[in-house]
Amino acid sequence: MKKKRYKNPEKALETAKRLSERHKKAYEVWPHGEIKEVWPESKEVMCIRYESGTWFHYDAAGNWW
Repeated sequence: MKKKRYKNPEKALETAKRLSERHKKAYEVWPHGEIKEVWPESKEVMCIRYESGTWFHYDAAGNWW
């Protein structure tokens, strides 16, 4: 299945960096590396894949799963 893309990738990357920084603060040592890919899961949910290959869903409130 082809992943969706953002219409404004620069703005999406800014949002992804903000969400990622919040997520990293929950760890003593962040094990996943830097952001490698960002795509929309839905209008309210962003997915971020890291250098480790692990990816997470993030909502606008900054929650991840």
